[in-house]
Amino acid sequence: MAALALVLGLSPYGYLWIADGPAAWGRVDGLADLIAMITRHDYGTTSLMTGGVAVAWTASVGALIATLARTWLWLPGLAGLAMLVVQIVRTVRIAPPAGEPRAGWIALAASFALAGPLLIVRFNIDPHGVGRDICERFHLLPSLLLAPAVAAALDRVRVTRERAAIALCAPGFAALVVIDLPRLAAQHSPAVELGVRNTLRALPPFAIAVVTGDDQCFGARYLQLVRGERPDAAVICEGLIALPAYRAQWSARGLALPASTGPRLAHALLATGRPVLIDPTLPRITAAFPHYPLGVLDRVLPPGAALPAAADVLALNRDRYRDFALDYAFPGRDDGYATIAHHRYAASWAAIARYLDRAGDRDGAREAFAVTTQLQPRPD
Repeated sequence: MAALALVLGLSPYGYLWIADGPAAWGRVDGLADLIAMITRHDYGTTSLMTGGVAVAWTASVGALIATLARTWLWLPGLAGLAMLVVQIVRTVRIAPPAGEPRAGWIALAASFALAGPLLIVRFNIDPHGVGRDICERFHLLPSLLLAPAVAAALDRVRVTRERAAIALCAPGFAALVVIDLPRLAAQHSPAVELGVRNTLRALPPFAIAVVTGDDQCFGARYLQLVRGERPDAAVICEGLIALPAYRAQWSARGLALPASTGPRLAHALLATGRPVLIDPTLPRITAAFPHYPLGVLDRVLPPGAALPAAADVLALNRDRYRDFALDYAFPGRDDGYATIAHHRYAASWAAIARYLDRAGDRDGAREAFAVTTQLQPRPD
C-alpha cells in the first residue's frame, strides 16, 4: 500500500513528459530526468533554491516551531510532542495494554524528525517575508505527522466521545480560521497579478525582459499563455539562466542565452536588435551599460548610446503608470509578493527622481519622489 501510494503521489510528474516551454522547468525525456526532477537535482535535494543564503538553523527551526504551534493551537501540539516521548520511553504502567506497538511510535517519531527539524536545518532561505511562505510549504508534512500523537494525547484526557471531540475540535478550527483571515485576505490581494500585468504592459513591442522575482518569472508566462497578455515579449528568469535546460528552451525559440547574468548577457540580448529591459537589482549590467527607468524595470541601451532627456523619461513613465491598474487596497509591509509588487513601483519612481535630480530638474525630482511615497505599501 505504501509503494502504491508513493507511485500515485508522484504520478502528476508524468505531465513533464509532454510539458514544453521555459516555465516548465526543463524537459523530462527519460526515467533519469524524472528522478532528477523529483529529487530536486537543480536545487540540491535538501536545499530550497540555487544561490540561497546561509541561514542559522535556529531561525529555520524557530519558523517550524511557530507553524506547529499555530497549526495545533499551541497546547495540543505540545501535548502531541510529549505523547511521542511517552510512547517511545513507555513502561508497563504508562502504556495501555492494546494499541500501536512501541516500534510504530518510534517510526512515527523518526518520520516527524526527518520531515521536520532534520530537513528544516538544511534550508537556505531566510524564513521571513516571502521566504516564510516558501518555507511553510515544507512545514505541512511534519504538522500532519503530529496528528496521531495529538489524538493519543486527547485520549489520555478522556476526549473519546464523539460529541466531546466535536465540542473541542469545531471551536479550534474556527479559532484557526479567525487567526488566519487577515493573512488570507492579504494573499488574495490582486496586487501580485496586476503587478505582473502592469510590468508586461509597460514593455515596448517585442521587448526582452530579464526579471528576478518568481511572481514575474512564472506569473508573466501564465498571463501570456492563459490571458493572452503581450505574447510578443520574452520574459527571462534571471535565476534560471545558469540551468542548461532553461537556456536550451530559449535557444529552441531563437534566443541564445549565455550562462551569465552579467555584461555577456546584455551584449547577447542587445545583439538581437530588440528592446532590452532588466530588473534594476542586476548591478553588473547597470554598471556597464547606459540605462534608464521604464515601468518597474530599467531599459538598457548599447554602449555609447545617448540616454533620453530627463523630461522624456518622466513623460514615458507617466504614460505607462497612467494605464496601470492600482485601484485596490494597498498591501501592508509584510504581505509577501503583494508587498514586493509595491516596493517595485516605489523603487522605480525613486530611480526616476534620481534621474531627474542628476539632470538638474529639482522640481521634477520632488514630484517623482512624492509618487514614490504614494505607492509604498500601507503602514501596518
